[in-house]
Amino acid sequence: MSISDEIEEHCRIGSLIRFEASGNPRAHELDETTFRKLYITRGIHSFLASDRHFVEDTRADFSDFAYGEMIKVALHLDHILCFLARLEPPQDEIWELRIYDTEPQLRFFGRFAERDTFVALMGPTEKSRFFRPKIDHNKIKRACIAEWNRLFNSPALSKGDDIDAYLSGNFDLA
Repeated sequence: MSISDEIEEHCRIGSLIRFEASGNPRAHELDETTFRKLYITRGIHSFLASDRHFVEDTRADFSDFAYGEMIKVALHLDHILCFLARLEPPQDEIWELRIYDTEPQLRFFGRFAERDTFVALMGPTEKSRFFRPKIDHNKIKRACIAEWNRLFNSPALSKGDDIDAYLSGNFDLA
């Protein structure tokens, strides 16, 4: 069974939900070949359906990602402002989606299943820009890998530092 088949099955039974982008009044003008797939867990879906702070900011940033809008990407931790960052070590293939125009900032964690197909497994995690508390990335990575292994028989997409293996376009390396 391919990773796409596994994702489809999880969507059928409700353990994953395909994020439906909204809010782009020019969506009909966009080239559908640039669209990205974003799958989220029920927990993240519940957050997005809630009235918690920054839900609209998160939905807007997720929609930009799904519509294939320009995003900043970092392959290493030496970045400041980017939407998508790969955590160290690279071979763990854990990525962080960052909602950074809020205070506190929000983080979501997951892995690429295929090119332009991201599965957000954990979040939101809050991170203050001003007080700089540390996020326990090791704990999050272990939990993310465990959740991936619980859901999938297939490995995450692993392509090293070739960003084109993950995204087909409309990104800028930070």
